[in-house]
Amino acid sequence: LERSKELPKCVPAPSRAHLATPAGILFNELTKSPAAVTESVLRMVELAIELDSGRYSTESTNCSAILYVLRMAVRVEGFIRSVLAANPPDGAPPTVEPARGLQLDLAALGKLRRCSVALRRMLRRELHAL
Repeated sequence: LERSKELPKCVPAPSRAHLATPAGILFNELTKSPAAVTESVLRMVELAIELDSGRYSTESTNCSAILYVLRMAVRVEGFIRSVLAANPPDGAPPTVEPARGLQLDLAALGKLRRCSVALRRMLRRELHAL
């Protein structure tokens, strides 16, 4: 069981201990409110694809933005895949030893699976061609 944390007595708090999550902030967001992260990442990828001019230039701010979004999307996809590996479908045993705090309810699991498929498609097709 997770023990409850003591709330800070003043603002700003003297330490960040009351903010700690079992597996980190991004994992916490993916397990508690996946739509907030996944919809934003998918939208950023869509916008990055629209920025593509068909030609790479080191001076282009569009190219820098596209590369930033690509790196961020790949990293988020890795986090999503870790959460999905800890929550296999149909009650099958996990493919990895799940870290504390990665358990999902069915609604969140469905959202993450849909996002994973969409993000993988965008990374392997649309962004790969850039």
